[in-house]
Amino acid sequence: ASNWRLHWVEKEGGVFKVEQEGDGLTDAAMEEWGAWMDSQIERRFGSAENTPELTASTLNFSRNELGDDGVRSVVEYLRQRKIAVQMVKFFKNNIGDVGAW
Repeated sequence: ASNWRLHWVEKEGGVFKVEQEGDGLTDAAMEEWGAWMDSQIERRFGSAENTPELTASTLNFSRNELGDDGVRSVVEYLRQRKIAVQMVKFFKNNIGDVGAW
C-alpha cells in the first residue's frame, strides 16, 4: 500500500487535509485510497451515525502519476460520501480532457 497521509485539522469535527504531493501515486493506488479513507474515518468517529459532515480543507495530489481514472476515483469517492472540498490540487499529473470534466 502507499504511504497515505491524513491530517485532522481540529481535535473534534470532520475537517481534514490530505497532502500527497510528489508521492508517485498511480490510478491503481487511488482505488485503494477510498478504502483507506473509510478506515480512517471509522477509526475517528466509529459508526456512520457518529460521523459529522466531512470537509476536506485541502486535497493535494499534485506532481504524481495520476490519469483520468485516478481523478475519477477521488471525485466519485467524495461524491458518494458527500464530502465537501475547499481546495483540490491535481496539477502536474497525466490528466487528459476526460479527467478534467
